[in-house]
Amino acid sequence: MKNCKGQVFTTDFIVSFTALIFILVISFSSFGLIQNSLNEEEYYFEMQEKAVNASQILISTSGQPNSWETLNDLNINSIGLAKERNILDENKVNKLIDLNAAKYNEIKEILGLQKYDFYFKVTSMNDQPLKQFGVFPSAENKTIVIERYVLLNEKERKFIFGVFK
Repeated sequence: MKNCKGQVFTTDFIVSFTALIFILVISFSSFGLIQNSLNEEEYYFEMQEKAVNASQILISTSGQPNSWETLNDLNINSIGLAKERNILDENKVNKLIDLNAAKYNEIKEILGLQKYDFYFKVTSMNDQPLKQFGVFPSAENKTIVIERYVLLNEKERKFIFGVFK
């Protein structure tokens, strides 16, 4: 009888220890998944914040200096495309589009988007592209898209701004 009690205790211990190990493995893997999810959510929140700020600056301000589009170099503090809030200056839009190939990375820095790629396009109200700038994402890229309504050449247009990594 005494030997039988020891065996039951050993069996109980093995079952309990196995259950404890199983619970610990599940807990640690769940913690890792939750941590990854929180990191990804924080990453997209930061990307969204950058997208909103950059798009707001572009369509609400004329830039610093005010007539940056007439300068030959990009020795400027900020880029803005507006004559007035939500009314775009076609000369500024065209100048920015002309700078796309040669100065894309510098423009990214000025807009505060160093770690991200971005694009914007101005479309008609039925989504026909009129003006485009930047690098367009592939289908795999998760992109934050901000859509605003602006006036360009006295016509209502959509200003679509996308940020991705």
